[in-house]
Amino acid sequence: MSERIRTGSSKWLPIAVLFGIALFPVVILQMRETLEPFLSEAPLLRAHKTPIPLQPFTFLDSSGRQRSLSDFKGQHVLVNVWATWCPPCRKEMPALDRLQAKLGATPEPQIIAISVDAVSFDQLRAFYTVYEIRNLALYNGYESDVLAAMGIGGLPTTLLIDHDGNEMARLIGPTVWDAPEIVNQLSALASTDARRTEVQYPKKW
Repeated sequence: MSERIRTGSSKWLPIAVLFGIALFPVVILQMRETLEPFLSEAPLLRAHKTPIPLQPFTFLDSSGRQRSLSDFKGQHVLVNVWATWCPPCRKEMPALDRLQAKLGATPEPQIIAISVDAVSFDQLRAFYTVYEIRNLALYNGYESDVLAAMGIGGLPTTLLIDHDGNEMARLIGPTVWDAPEIVNQLSALASTDARRTEVQYPKKW
């Protein structure tokens, strides 16, 4: 009986191997699509099929005024959460600054780089000076509040927020923010969201 089981198993083994070989390219392709944002030199944001609501939280601008993402409702916002003690954050900040310069005075999206350092704005200004950050505004928030509200487990993390204040896309880790593929993706996501939220009014007869 056991001999027959072993014989039957060995009979199907070559077929199973061939089936596995046939499926291997499909599995690799699926893995590639999943890992694509992390494989290139300028990883892309991962867009959500449906926008995700965010918990409210507050942070400070350089004048000490309390702000929230609701202050920017009606426009797309790229929220980058970073810290001076974070090496990948330090590496990507100049590129994020160049993206701000490239987008101009009325950027789409608006870039909000929120530091979660427990330091003064003078210390953050000194960091901006050392790293030659000339275009980004200064914002600072409590680390625990910001990370909890945005569901962040590591830095840097960047979220693209839609006109209604919901999360459209996210990138965990650094990227080259002024790379053409990043700029094109941000433009495409903003355009897609604009078409989705456009109100169609009936024609007047």
